[in-house]
Amino acid sequence: MQSKFERDVIIAMLAFGICVPNLFTFFESLIKSVFGNKAWPTFATIFVVSACNVAMQSVTRGCMQIWRNDVLGLSRHDSV
Repeated sequence: MQSKFERDVIIAMLAFGICVPNLFTFFESLIKSVFGNKAWPTFATIFVVSACNVAMQSVTRGCMQIWRNDVLGLSRHDSV
């Protein structure tokens, strides 16, 4: 007789084993449809794009904070 925990672990492993390959296939097909027959982006390209994204989000947040303080005269904890 199995406990409820063992049964839940088995169900989770089965779901993981069925869903993960399907997710990989979906993302592979999605990337192929977006990029066509072009080479996949390298790790360096992905890293540079991600770093630029993080930097731009930081700059945007900083500008929004300056605008909020200077133009609206609000502090960080005030609501708009």
